[in-house]
Amino acid sequence: MHETEINATDEVKTGELERDAPGLGAAQDAPPALPLAPVGRPGVGARTVRPVVLETAPPLRRLGAALIDRLLPLPFLAAVFWPWAVAVLAYDLLRDAHGASVGKRWLGLRTVMVSPDPAVDGQPCNAGRALLRSLPWAAARVCYLSVVLAPAGLALDVIACLLACLTPEGRHLGDRLGGTRVVVADGGPGGAR
Repeated sequence: MHETEINATDEVKTGELERDAPGLGAAQDAPPALPLAPVGRPGVGARTVRPVVLETAPPLRRLGAALIDRLLPLPFLAAVFWPWAVAVLAYDLLRDAHGASVGKRWLGLRTVMVSPDPAVDGQPCNAGRALLRSLPWAAARVCYLSVVLAPAGLALDVIACLLACLTPEGRHLGDRLGGTRVVVADGGPGGAR
């Protein structure tokens, strides 16, 4: 029977084993030993993480994507057919769940996560973060359903636009809540993954 050993340099050596222990048959009667796998070697099973350098989305493209996303679900139908408001709200809350809304995809943008962990930073936005980042927009939509609260909805929209345009990373209140930011997709307009 053969035994496999691993030395400090991870070279595999195979040598003959003599079986002189009582109760064991001859070496040919014993089942063959399985080779031992190296455990704890650096680089095996580990991911290499490269730093993420992403271009912040230009404010005008971002505004265009927001307008598309605001008008795409036909929100004015909610005034005539109130159950439609639920569909509009659902779209607003989860539109970035796969890394980019329809408007962002059309204009070559995507939503990514912001994290101190390099394995997470720059990854596409997930559903939980999409929900958090959409809360201010959804609150503005709800405010627009009431004449009394419409100014509050408008104020939320204006604050979000100002933050997106005036901060270096272009992060509005929803981005800060959700730990996300909007960047240019790799392929430009229409090229979001």
